[in-house]
Amino acid sequence: MLYDLALVLGGGKFGSIALKAMMDKSRRVIVVDKDPNCHASRALRMVCSDPSKCGVSARLVVDDAVAYTINIIMGGNVPDIIVPAIPGNSMAMLFSRWLSKLGFLVEPDFEMLKSASVEIPKKIILINNKNAATLVLSYAKDFICSPWCEEPEVCPVTNERILDPVHSILAKMSFCSYNKVFRSKLVDKGVGVLDGKEVYSELFGLPKDLEKYALCVGTACNCHGIITFLRVSKKSKVEI
Repeated sequence: MLYDLALVLGGGKFGSIALKAMMDKSRRVIVVDKDPNCHASRALRMVCSDPSKCGVSARLVVDDAVAYTINIIMGGNVPDIIVPAIPGNSMAMLFSRWLSKLGFLVEPDFEMLKSASVEIPKKIILINNKNAATLVLSYAKDFICSPWCEEPEVCPVTNERILDPVHSILAKMSFCSYNKVFRSKLVDKGVGVLDGKEVYSELFGLPKDLEKYALCVGTACNCHGIITFLRVSKKSKVEI
């Protein structure tokens, strides 16, 4: 499948890997990073030194990745796929910024974090970031996965069958008023992507008439995931 637009959030090492992977999978590739000299800028110059490899329009945009994503989506330019390659929970950052523009106050919800820490199996909790109300989950707590792993049902390292995928565990959490865990899809070895049209639909589908609600948002695949717990309350002033 050839995508029309691939948006890579972050131009670091992983963003560079995603850029190279998307060169033959998308007509346009945009990498967004605040640093004009980021790793992807060098990778882009190297790849495009061969004109035969630059049949697509590939470019680096120097900007805040979350702000840029919101701006193009609001302008009606929806990416087919989004590659999260910035530190932290990119979807939580996106949802928080979006809701702030709609006149909401968005804050970490520490009570929900506590509830999740009890409900989610401790064996897969890799990081419990209490300040950001964020959990990083993984079945690979004691080793680093191969970037070439294709998420088989049986882990090639432990030989254990993954009976309860991380994305399924997170999607079943019952204490969130609004729970959205984006399923990461593997499109190349080591490169997972999100459906841009799904992100667009979920952003515009967020409740706008509620005074307050609990929001859980993250991304996950079979073996790994990240989720942030947020408390959303209406402000009086609307920015847009």
